[in-house]
This record gives sequence, C-alpha cells and structure tokens, in this order.
Amino acid sequence: MAGLAATFETWPGPLIEVLRDGTLLQANRLGEELAPTLLASDDGALRGLITIAFEAGGSVSDRVEIANEDTTSWYECVVLPIDAERALVLARDET
Repeated sequence: MAGLAATFETWPGPLIEVLRDGTLLQANRLGEELAPTLLASDDGALRGLITIAFEAGGSVSDRVEIANEDTTSWYECVVLPIDAERALVLARDET
C-alpha cells in the first residue's frame, strides 16, 4: 500500500482513502474487506458522510449500520478530508 493510508496500518479497524465522489483509492486490509459494503450505495450513509465532510470543510462522524441476512453490524465512521478531492475514512466496529 502506498500513500497516506500506509501510515495508518496500525489503525485497529478499517481505514479507507476515498475520492470526493466516494471512489475507493486505497485501504488497509480491514478497509479492503469492508469498503465494498460501505460504499455500495450512492445514497448510503457513508456516501452521505463523505459529502457532508467536504461541504463542511472538516471531519464528521456517525454510526453506520451494515445489515445482511444473518447479522447487523455497527461501525463508528469518521470522515477526514485530506484535501479538496480526497478523504480518509476511519471505522471502528461497535457491534
């Protein structure tokens, strides 16, 4: 992994670097596993947080639900804009 996300390999949860439109740039191992689910929907909670963070010009956080057939998981997600086009998403499992 290259770039800014490489400095966060010690983060104990998913870390995802995204573009303003929610496009995945890179992620740590846990982020790679979770990103497809978190970023799957254009109108999903994480995409909304990304939009709000860029509009506010600063970090935002919220609890995001991921439900599948068997279980429901909750992640506290913090979106931190890096520059005008990129942001880091730090997630922590709160299930």
